[in-house]
Amino acid sequence: MKFLWAFLGSTALLFGALIAAITVVNPLQEFSGKRFPARSLNTRQMKGDLFDSVSARNGPTGVIIGSSRSMNLPPSIFSQVTGERFFNFGVFNAAIDDDLAVARYILATRHDIRDFVIGIDPQSFDPNMNPPIELAHNVRLSTARSGHLGSLWHDAIIKVETYRDALTVSYLADVLKSARNYAHPPEPVYSFDSVAVLQYPKADGDRKAGRYSFKEHFDNCAALQSTEYKNYDSLGVAKRAMLDSLISEATARGVHVVLWTPPFNPALTAILQKDSTAYANYQRSLAYINSLARPPMVTTVPNAVTASLPNQDGWYDCMHFDWSNAPTVAHALAEAVRDSHTQAGATTP
Repeated sequence: MKFLWAFLGSTALLFGALIAAITVVNPLQEFSGKRFPARSLNTRQMKGDLFDSVSARNGPTGVIIGSSRSMNLPPSIFSQVTGERFFNFGVFNAAIDDDLAVARYILATRHDIRDFVIGIDPQSFDPNMNPPIELAHNVRLSTARSGHLGSLWHDAIIKVETYRDALTVSYLADVLKSARNYAHPPEPVYSFDSVAVLQYPKADGDRKAGRYSFKEHFDNCAALQSTEYKNYDSLGVAKRAMLDSLISEATARGVHVVLWTPPFNPALTAILQKDSTAYANYQRSLAYINSLARPPMVTTVPNAVTASLPNQDGWYDCMHFDWSNAPTVAHALAEAVRDSHTQAGATTP
């Protein structure tokens, strides 16, 4: 009996030490620890915290939603064109699940929102694509998506599930790597400026020094995209339903929605065109997004508009345009926002 109690006591101490280490080191920015460098940026947590902070002062009336391909769009350009205050709530690897979660969180916490600008990656309609684990672990967005925002019970469930999922060998490896990087922090790949616009410090530094291998980044990106577009032959019913819900819930509140598809590097489009399945999926997604237009409340920006970029060399890879092209994309989208309000005003009796 003493052995059993000793074993249980030792196990409890070990488990407690493990939970403490995970919490303090916090390699994926899912817990409370802030001292150690993150293994990867938890953009859902970062953007949510910043949005809450901004909202507590003079919050935005327009929000940019989408993936990393929307994250370098400057809110200042939207403000200049529309006269509205904009916030960029783009997150890494966003799925339509993220778009719905972010929109619901904003609608629940801000009552003066006028505009959503939503960048939708066509592959997001893949019916086999699961919600990002980072979204599932985010109390703020996960509860908003499920309609349980503010429920302490659901908050607790998500926290318990996050700790449960952290008890893996790979997660513990991240804890050790993060602790090691505390003494020798690596050069950051990504960063954000004061208004949460995505920056690429390492890539920009490498490009300036002439050591950035664009071909390597393009080839890796193109291989991944080609594979993703071959994996399905229909648009996911659940994915379409989520986007439909987002639009109906936003417009019911009088929020104007601008839908757009972030452009590909033209060389990637040429690659997709050579594969009938991949290109059919790509075209099917674009057609569906365009079919959702219901002016003036729902506007779709043609892909050709945002694909006409001034700097054909202004790409980090096959799908991420750089700071030399971002203002052009932002300006085209901001004009769509402005025009939707102008059209709405013209049709109001």
